[in-house]
Amino acid sequence: MNLKKINILTFSLLLLLLGISSCEDFLEPADSRYVTTEQLPDILERNTDALIQGVYSRSIQYAFYASRHDDFGQKSIDLVVDLAGEDLVHYALQSWFVTLYQYNDRVATGGYAPGRVWKYSYAQIRDLNSIITALA
Repeated sequence: MNLKKINILTFSLLLLLLGISSCEDFLEPADSRYVTTEQLPDILERNTDALIQGVYSRSIQYAFYASRHDDFGQKSIDLVVDLAGEDLVHYALQSWFVTLYQYNDRVATGGYAPGRVWKYSYAQIRDLNSIITALA
């Protein structure tokens, strides 16, 4: 075996060992965007307002249900409800909300708008209930 092959083999082995041993801390990073049920009591002791603010921030969150232009929190739900009534006239032939106005997106089991309203509303209720339960 010549010196060049020994150097290549040694370098490859060192590179392999470095690659295997150096990634352990980065495999499962802690996600700081969400509060787990284990973290909830500790946060409640320190700052209850932070949890309420977290629930409130969802009301203005973009793309909560899907990455669509008409999914922008509570105000998009308000537009859905307004278009479901008879007091708003929608003249556009194409827009994000025209299917609601034309009664084409009302299927409770498969329509986009009903699913978005239910998922958004029940996520808010679930989060607030978990805070109330932790406070009790």
